[in-house]
Amino acid sequence: MNLPRMKDTGILLGWLAGLLLIGGLLWSLTEGVRNRGLQRAVNRLIADAGINEPLQLNGVISGGPGKRMPLGTWFSTDGAEDRVLVFPLISGGAALPCAAVVNPGGKVERIIPLGLHGEQVFKHLSQGILRVYIHRIEAELAPREKEQK
Repeated sequence: MNLPRMKDTGILLGWLAGLLLIGGLLWSLTEGVRNRGLQRAVNRLIADAGINEPLQLNGVISGGPGKRMPLGTWFSTDGAEDRVLVFPLISGGAALPCAAVVNPGGKVERIIPLGLHGEQVFKHLSQGILRVYIHRIEAELAPREKEQK
């Protein structure tokens, strides 16, 4: 074996491992900042959508539902016991940002597309795809609701 080549390979692997370690550390340390940014953006998009009843995200639910198979980020809402799941709805190879409003009983009340493009595509979306996502969200909540009772 060629010693200089092994040394160069070791240095390269060390750099890659260091970059991955730093990236992972930064990702975990900035979770709060990313969640607040997501909360502000979603609140702005919901307000721009002109939904009849006011819906404001209050904060991230830590250790909230959906930890086994996370579909998105869970938020609490102002003045209601509803929870909101912000998740990407994937249809036809495109990811559409959506928010699902879930009542305290664990049932999805409605799914709100976020953004103008999402609203346009959402109108043409198959009801079967929506039912699949609704079923996944409700199935994820079902075991948690039983544990809490």
